[in-house]
Amino acid sequence: MGLQNVSPGTVAVVIEQLGTELLQQAKGRALTYKKLDEVSSTKNLSSALVHAAVGIEPGLRLRRTSDILFSICVGKCVGVGSLHNLQTLLDLRTDRVLNGAYPFDVEARGCLDRCDFRPSMLCRGPFGVTTHTRLRAHELPEIVAALCDEKWD
Repeated sequence: MGLQNVSPGTVAVVIEQLGTELLQQAKGRALTYKKLDEVSSTKNLSSALVHAAVGIEPGLRLRRTSDILFSICVGKCVGVGSLHNLQTLLDLRTDRVLNGAYPFDVEARGCLDRCDFRPSMLCRGPFGVTTHTRLRAHELPEIVAALCDEKWD
């Protein structure tokens, strides 16, 4: 299931069911990007839906690989583009990892408490935290580059 033409209600059901399945598989351990990619491929789901399931299920967590973290809201923001933003971030991360560039982590979260300005994203880096609101996917490459490619003195 891709992200195009899918109702928010259907997305919510898929995410909830997938979260329950992943919780049983995880057995209390942190999940890896590799494991989530396998689930996405096996179930023919977008990686954004699989990551959203991890973000919604309180007993699941993703193993961190970087000191830079992008958290995407997958609560009410789902209805206004957050899954597209999440998929774009995951694609950017994959490209960086494959090309040996500085990596970052992507975390789906149930709510970032920015509902009046959705879709929203929280960025955590070595020098602090910032929130991006009314975020659009085309803005993400520049935001990622600013945090991951800048040479901080």
